Amino acid sequence: MNKQAIFDKFVEFMGRFAEIRAVAALRDGFIMTTPFTVCGSVFLLIANLPIPGYPEFMANLFGKDWTAPLNAVAGGTFSVVALIAVLAITYKYVEAEGCDAIMASILSLSTFLIVLPPTVMSKGGEAVGDVIPKAWAGIHGPNVVGGVVSPILIANSLDNQALIDAGQQLMGNPSAKIITCQVNDVFIKSGGCGLTFGLPIVFNPFLLVPFVLVPLFALFLTYGAIAVGFMAPFSAVQVPWTTPPILAGLLLDGWQGAVIQIVNLVMATAVYLPFVRAQDRHMLAEEKADSNSEEVSTTSDVPLHCGGKL
Repeated sequence: MNKQAIFDKFVEFMGRFAEIRAVAALRDGFIMTTPFTVCGSVFLLIANLPIPGYPEFMANLFGKDWTAPLNAVAGGTFSVVALIAVLAITYKYVEAEGCDAIMASILSLSTFLIVLPPTVMSKGGEAVGDVIPKAWAGIHGPNVVGGVVSPILIANSLDNQALIDAGQQLMGNPSAKIITCQVNDVFIKSGGCGLTFGLPIVFNPFLLVPFVLVPLFALFLTYGAIAVGFMAPFSAVQVPWTTPPILAGLLLDGWQGAVIQIVNLVMATAVYLPFVRAQDRHMLAEEKADSNSEEVSTTSDVPLHCGGKL
């Protein structure tokens, strides 16, 4: 069996998995949250553009609280995405069952609100009631893992900074740490797992494989570039998380950093492309099947007259 046949079998299996009603409801429900996450991301980026003097310029133009309306949009989209997902997933599942989807969605939303904690603690330690805690927007994967991994990566960056403070170079230094927070934030996440706003990743069997493989490949490429001396290990200096790819690499490690980011992005595109095309073919087949079923239904509703007067 050649590679194409293996890939076709995999796509066929993923297609059958995607047609499971519960999986389809989860997938389609999360897709409905995409406009809100995209909108929130745009306003969040506007409020945090990594341009020197940008905050001061905006404050002089719109006042010291100029970020408040921008953060309000982000809070009304990102922070309530759990509510949107509850409504959307329930609607999609119940709609496929042929039942009253609106009533079921309202019931699920009410149930979700019931299980939320009735109070939150203020900064002063006072319990405030009759609120909807936005902190309950679901499990944020990077934040969960970051609680364990981030201290290690930051410690590696600080160790490298200590070498620089001692007058040593990081390039070719066996005492320098290669895996630091910059490797993860700038070179791995930008390769396909961190800038995914607008992509239907959740419960998407087609994009699961590149979503897992691309960060691993980006890690190998970045690690190799540092290990062979093409790039220097990173110190404690970091760039804002909103810095666009290529520019972030340029600021961190000069043209070498920009080159590695470009290589990672090209690799990510090459890996994602066949799976995106496979998903597109699958969705096109579904659209054609739905169109044919609608035509058959419409034709069957037309009365046939075999002679005689109408």
